[in-house]
Amino acid sequence: MKKTIKVLDLLDKVNTALASENISQDEKNALSWLLTSVLHETGNYHGYTYLFDWNALTLSQAESKRYDRQYLKKASLKKLEIKPIVYLACGHGTKDDCQCDLESKCGF
Repeated sequence: MKKTIKVLDLLDKVNTALASENISQDEKNALSWLLTSVLHETGNYHGYTYLFDWNALTLSQAESKRYDRQYLKKASLKKLEIKPIVYLACGHGTKDDCQCDLESKCGF
């Protein structure tokens, strides 16, 4: 089972979801927050563009489409993989973070 995802794959999947008419603005807001966080943390954030013309809509119409957007890809998108954080029984995030003296407590 693969335990990492590619940033570019996540970007493409979120962009597809943000363009969908079947997803609410609240769901799009959550996806936007997640993707923005990942892109910033990996040094791949390059902004976004709206999927509609702001000038063609009233302010209330534009606000109702606030998360209808597409995130831009950097020309040199870093080929990073996101690895999940594994929480140990001792409460430390990963084996590298573990400071336990007791092998039986966290398993290392």
